[in-house]
Amino acid sequence: MKKNHTKITDSSQNKSIHLLVFRFSSMGDVAMTVPILKGLLISNSKLTITIATRPFYTPFFDNIPRLNVFQCDFRNKYKGLPGLLKLFVDLKSLASFDHVIDLHGVLRTGILNLLFSLSGISVSSIDKGRTEKKKLIKGHTFKNLKSTFQRYLDVFNALNLEFEYPPVPVIILNETFKNEAQSFINKTNPGEIFRIGLAPFSLHKLKTWPESYTLELIKMLEERTSATIYLFGGGAEEVSLLTRISANYKRCFSMAGKLSLGSEMALIQRMQLMITMDSSNMHLSSLLGVKTISIWGATHPFIGFQAYQQEIDRDFQISKEELSCRPCTVFGKGNCRRGDFACMVWLTPQLVFDKLKRLNLLPSINSFDS
Repeated sequence: MKKNHTKITDSSQNKSIHLLVFRFSSMGDVAMTVPILKGLLISNSKLTITIATRPFYTPFFDNIPRLNVFQCDFRNKYKGLPGLLKLFVDLKSLASFDHVIDLHGVLRTGILNLLFSLSGISVSSIDKGRTEKKKLIKGHTFKNLKSTFQRYLDVFNALNLEFEYPPVPVIILNETFKNEAQSFINKTNPGEIFRIGLAPFSLHKLKTWPESYTLELIKMLEERTSATIYLFGGGAEEVSLLTRISANYKRCFSMAGKLSLGSEMALIQRMQLMITMDSSNMHLSSLLGVKTISIWGATHPFIGFQAYQQEIDRDFQISKEELSCRPCTVFGKGNCRRGDFACMVWLTPQLVFDKLKRLNLLPSINSFDS
């Protein structure tokens, strides 16, 4: 990716800078901050960054020099407005920050921004491009909007910093996570057979493949290739469903609910191929350097949530020419306006399997299916 250089003044080039960055959720959006923060730190030796985020996301930021994580427990310690005031006090006493960078742009960060601004610290906040995105989903325009990575980077424009996108893998995992993932591999795939990860869920239904399609694709992969399939998901309902699905196949294993986030990422990194929805798993596998096939329904890569450094052919979707209502949502919320969920229903397992073959992403296709 291209090198960026934003220059406002010369005064900041020769002094140390400590930035405070906010991004509390959601998982995919937090993960997308990693290449921006890492690229800035690699390119600016006198820069230190503290990111304030939820404790669960800490493994994203391991092994990045001069990147600190401040864990924000909003369920207990920093709950409600009193908790938010406490968070401000704790952050203010943590270090002498030169600038606050808000990559979230919500009410909670807005209050924090105001408090820091009143205390004399300059603040920059993200422009989410809501007007552009609204025009896109209403069909008024159809063009590739600025990526979220670029929107994050733009928030740093008030500073004199150099930047270059880091190569994959961007997320560097601890050995403990790698060892736990390898132990799981040893139990399920000791022969080092080609491993395919499948993450068939998303937070919202308009970004989720039909369950019957997941079952059919697993059957096709098991019958027509030599691959071992690993199912990824989270939450009690997904854990139960993926466990039930995997029980019906010889070379399909559900890891849902079995590993910590760090160990789960280490397992994803051991996949030769990941098949995901437009979801956090898409971002994680891409940032971990894994070939990632993403299936897009009501959303669209043009909105700005493309996977990091993945080839455009790996985005599976029904074209705008075939289905003019796409995209109809930014994040996947809402209901299908047509009523038939065509954007996902038309993306059949056979079409996905055939495209995987054309892209030469599958192992040892059986002769009868060549």
